[in-house]
Amino acid sequence: MSVKRVRYYIGVGFRGAIDAGDYAIGRTHVNVSYPDAFMIDSTPFLGRLELPKTSTVFCVSWDDSNGKTQAQFDGHVERQLPLFKALKAINQLTDAFKLVRLGNSEGLHLRRVGTGDTLFHTCLIDGIVDPFVVNRRLGYEPDAKDRAETQDLASSHVAGDTVAIARRYLACFELFDHGYYSEAVIVGHGILDDTIQELINRSLTDKGIDEQEERKLILRGISSDRMKTFLGPLLKLLSGKNLSEIWYDGASALDFLNKKRNAIAHNGVVASPAEAAFCLFASMKIIAVLHHSGLVDAPMPRGMFRTARNLAAWSVPDRPSWVSKPGEEDHDPFDSTYP
Repeated sequence: MSVKRVRYYIGVGFRGAIDAGDYAIGRTHVNVSYPDAFMIDSTPFLGRLELPKTSTVFCVSWDDSNGKTQAQFDGHVERQLPLFKALKAINQLTDAFKLVRLGNSEGLHLRRVGTGDTLFHTCLIDGIVDPFVVNRRLGYEPDAKDRAETQDLASSHVAGDTVAIARRYLACFELFDHGYYSEAVIVGHGILDDTIQELINRSLTDKGIDEQEERKLILRGISSDRMKTFLGPLLKLLSGKNLSEIWYDGASALDFLNKKRNAIAHNGVVASPAEAAFCLFASMKIIAVLHHSGLVDAPMPRGMFRTARNLAAWSVPDRPSWVSKPGEEDHDPFDSTYP
């Protein structure tokens, strides 16, 4: 039986000092080119894509010796996994050049690539393209109605003093979109940690404990499992309810987030796209739960929490039980923007 060859084409809108040509990255190969346009003769539905002058096209290829890639494309949620494999190889290449050219003009415009960077991506297995695998962001005019709605919704936030916590989460989404998955976990964990500390300090003040030394006496001994303690017995003591009593799976989600953050921060573990999606959802849902219960003031714009929930629902492998499955992700009682 002949081995099928996978070729994943990915176009991005920036260009760095990497010579055009082929590069071996483990068992994959990355071809770098700088064409003015992209077209695959056998796929008329793709058409000719005119590319910006500073674009780069990567072709990542590997042997599908056990049929794993084909099986992923034949699956449902698994279709995204070959893309992440290709992006990982591209990032290994760009990292190598960035490492030796930091502070040099040749290092400019070299950075990691994530799904948010792609102008288009399409995959061929033995020269055959599945139309459902094609994704492109070139050649489409925005819908006028959508554009008008966007302008209207954004107008209330232009001043920059709205939804403070939601604004901090924008960094997580941007890090995820550009392939910085571990960093997205660290930032998401930090946002939750800061919010919890503010909640605890405010609750202590409400109980009449407003002297700094008094607070230190209460909180000084809490070093191990700090957030778990803050959202568990201490929160119940101060507000009458703990996280698990508000959201049954809250403790499990918090434990997942804490363990992944600690593994990254202390052991150098690199988060996968799926792990980053689960952690971002865990952080945002705990915030949404606390907001829903009146414990923190953390409104989110319509669609923001839903985006995190969808991102987690459509991520594999090893989706935790507290993450919705695809098709169920729109139903969340703690999302105040979706009845």
